[in-house]
Amino acid sequence: MTENLLKTGSCSIIIGKNHYSGYFNYKLNKLLKVTKILDNHNELSNMEIIRKIPQASQYFVIPDKEIFTIFPESIFYKYLQNITPSDCSNIFKGNLFCFYVDNAGTHDLLDSINDMNLHNFSNTWTSYQSILNFTQQIMRGLSFLHFNKICHLDIKPENIMINNNNFKIIDFGFSSIEPFDDFISTMKGTPGYFPKHFYDSVEPGMPAIKANDLEYVNGKIPMTIDRKLVYKIDSYCLGRVINLLMYHFQDITYPSCLCFPNSTKKKINKIKNLLLENDVNKRLCVSDILLLNLI
Repeated sequence: MTENLLKTGSCSIIIGKNHYSGYFNYKLNKLLKVTKILDNHNELSNMEIIRKIPQASQYFVIPDKEIFTIFPESIFYKYLQNITPSDCSNIFKGNLFCFYVDNAGTHDLLDSINDMNLHNFSNTWTSYQSILNFTQQIMRGLSFLHFNKICHLDIKPENIMINNNNFKIIDFGFSSIEPFDDFISTMKGTPGYFPKHFYDSVEPGMPAIKANDLEYVNGKIPMTIDRKLVYKIDSYCLGRVINLLMYHFQDITYPSCLCFPNSTKKKINKIKNLLLENDVNKRLCVSDILLLNLI
């Protein structure tokens, strides 16, 4: 036991920064899940204990081994493996090395593009073109899922992994398969990305959410009438991720940016605006945007 790590049973609470990169080595076929502490988080069984820690929301949690590993052998991942061709590189299918990155910025090979580490990714976000490449990869991954009638429903920085400038979508815990009965019966998503307004969920550089996905029309939510609208949640969530990347990228001065034409930035903003259309009936699915050949 160290003063920097407080064990609470099922979870390890990080106290302070730059103290935990040495606790875990990489593991083959497993992903280390690091989660921001939220009152309503479904993985934290000891919330009553955690809530007593002063300013607990400023810390992150590492669940124990039984929780933090994501097994490709699970039923859903096995299904995903069976339908995913070997050349589809933007869907996590297992056999992936994962190294942990702490929020002070020391990193090895692989990390999620979470908002704590965006400033440290100068080797990845070197230009607007790099953000456009990211956008294309994730849109192709989502388009593949949608073609197979799967909606991810939780696209956010923590659920996108990077490995040698290749991006992979992970964490299908919220995912639903058409006709999305389980999602429609219990709608849920990550505040700040899911197209519903949550109080205190807007990060710096992120506009308030004004999407109408969950607004009642004649006593019903639109997607309960047209289940295809569920796919557009992935569009909106990805748009929020791109918005966050653009905000942080523009906040940093890269001399190399001057070498790239402004047209690339315009392409990204065009795609982002299509993804973030507030009217769910007018918003395009990612596959429709890919057909526009904007990239």
